[in-house]
Amino acid sequence: AKGRDHLLQQDNIGNNFGLRMGDWKLVRQKPAKAKGEAGGEKLFELKTDPGETNNVAAMHPDVLKRMHDRLDAIIADGKTRPQ
Repeated sequence: AKGRDHLLQQDNIGNNFGLRMGDWKLVRQKPAKAKGEAGGEKLFELKTDPGETNNVAAMHPDVLKRMHDRLDAIIADGKTRPQ
């Protein structure tokens, strides 16, 4: 959108988020205990991996931290649906 440097996605429950900034996308998922799924954060470089198949968080800790902090700030500012 014009005037924004990011795009935020949130599921209907408010547990899972996707934050896109430029060629990067951070995906944060809370664990789904009923399904036995693990939660956590994944980082994708969309320019080279548009299918989001390769989590590059360990290879880009600086980008992961920057996006993690930005997502936390957006949530803290109340810019998302209540969790």
